[in-house]
Amino acid sequence: MAHNAPPYVCILPQDSNPAHRSNTEYQTLTLPHPVTGQPQLYYWNQTVLCELKLVDFDHERSWFAGNSVVSDGSMHLLTPVDCLFVLLPILQANNQKRDGFNGVYMLLDDLLECDSFPDIYSLRTWPCLATQLELICDTKRITDSEMVYRLNESRALTWLCRKVDQTIDKLANAPELQSVSQNIFFLHNEHSPNATDEKRRVIVDMMGEYLNNEWLERLLASYGGFDQLEHIDRAGRTNSLALDSPEDYMTSRPHPASETPDSPAKKPKLTMAARSLAKANTKGMKSMMSYFSKK
Repeated sequence: MAHNAPPYVCILPQDSNPAHRSNTEYQTLTLPHPVTGQPQLYYWNQTVLCELKLVDFDHERSWFAGNSVVSDGSMHLLTPVDCLFVLLPILQANNQKRDGFNGVYMLLDDLLECDSFPDIYSLRTWPCLATQLELICDTKRITDSEMVYRLNESRALTWLCRKVDQTIDKLANAPELQSVSQNIFFLHNEHSPNATDEKRRVIVDMMGEYLNNEWLERLLASYGGFDQLEHIDRAGRTNSLALDSPEDYMTSRPHPASETPDSPAKKPKLTMAARSLAKANTKGMKSMMSYFSKK
């Protein structure tokens, strides 16, 4: 007899189009992780690709949902991912670039066809796919309705650098993100000569969660290497990149073969974002548990 999975709280991104907010449905896609190339579960609603992030807590807690209590007190977040991060290594693999040859042009259907990951073809429905590919590809029109694409590595690097600067600008200019910006960058002097480089360093480190070693090295080199950038464990960083592989859904709480439920849990490797949040100033804030303590 099959058992239903226990309920949990999941926060979905808000669609910018109000007409789509009431009936947004997500399907699961198994796509290659842009860093490891290993199967990774994503969530797709025909316009936005998301990954599932888990925020867990050291002590037990629950959620109130309507008239019921959800015993799993962790927080699951569906966070949007730029599809180009997933497509970049695929485009590079299909490029066949070599000395004196800049690679082959391919039809979009051929680019998205992969026997190992057939779900890649689902991204064909992304409304912005053609215009977004032009940011990182050379294009040629072969018929009135058909274009061919070839990865342009210089253009792709420009796109990555622009994405770094756009992220910094967004954090600086959106009033609702001011506290987030402070807790990410932790600058002693916002107007110091090194402030911009420090911000870029942090954002590049975060973007490294979606770039394989080759592209991360290129991005670092474009900024002069960032001598102060924390050492990145290239071999071990895959452990902290993805919340879910397809095997993670086989059991509700899987334990590694080398551990038992009673053995001490190993602390996961923290990403730059997690390390920044851990340093956040919580002075004057009440713990949620304080609201349930006896008076």
